[in-house]
Amino acid sequence: MLLKRIHSIKVSHRMEHYQSLFQIKVTHTYFVEKLLKNLTFEPSIKTLAILRNAHLHMKLGLGGVHLFFNTDRMDVLKSMALNADEPLILAFKVHVQEPYFLNYTTPSFSKQNAILFFNNANKAIRDTYTLQLHKKQFVSSSDFISLNSEDLQSLLSLHEWKTKTNSFLSSFLVGIYLTKEDLDKIELHPERSGVLYEIHYQARKTYWTYYLLRHFSQPNMSIVDLDQKVSFQAQGTSSLPGGRKALVFRSNQPIALQEKSSCRFQLREEKESGHKVLIKRLPVAAVDSIYQEVVDQDRISLSEIYIN
Repeated sequence: MLLKRIHSIKVSHRMEHYQSLFQIKVTHTYFVEKLLKNLTFEPSIKTLAILRNAHLHMKLGLGGVHLFFNTDRMDVLKSMALNADEPLILAFKVHVQEPYFLNYTTPSFSKQNAILFFNNANKAIRDTYTLQLHKKQFVSSSDFISLNSEDLQSLLSLHEWKTKTNSFLSSFLVGIYLTKEDLDKIELHPERSGVLYEIHYQARKTYWTYYLLRHFSQPNMSIVDLDQKVSFQAQGTSSLPGGRKALVFRSNQPIALQEKSSCRFQLREEKESGHKVLIKRLPVAAVDSIYQEVVDQDRISLSEIYIN
């Protein structure tokens, strides 16, 4: 799980006392642990200055980051929050170091001259001290923001903005706005362990397409879901490179991609006397074998699985 909620940190050589300010947790339904792996949180130049001046401590963990404040320096943070000319904002460029992130993630596309941006602006802290940073239940296309947005440009300097334009496909931005009222609540209730900000990604769904080759390409084959959640329909034969022929089955429902899939699909040979099980459990879809196809004027995502 994400970093344990720690109420305070004591640095023995300076006897400084730290209390939890907030956490950012990024979940993903693709992974077994439901936490997005291999994240790096890069503070903006302005945020680095705030971390240094206010003696904030930043600690990375699986699926997120945890920030702590020095209880002796809370007055510095509050003075920053009271600056009417420049609101107190902690901004992070988050990079996903996963090669197939876009393949198994929704939304599975990018918008030209836009990036996903999550923030807590105009969102009050709940009694539970948790807050979702995106508009819908999961991250969606509605969370993209133009690269020319004034809100966005105010978070990053022109130099750091230009140096990161090549990494937007697997990156997103997070902006945490802190008011004096927020800081008062956090300081007065250390038992709450600060605020937990959440970002929830959903796994991509694809139509699974099985290509049955060699002796499996007989017309009396069927694919059955042992859990009776998904059905498959024969699509006829397909010609593959090398003059090979394959019998094609496609799922009638899109199936969520998973790090360790729980799907139990079985290949059977249908006979008049019943059926014969040829493969007890078929291989599941891989994240590196996805393509798109237009079906009935709709563009759908397909996963290809070859059975020899």
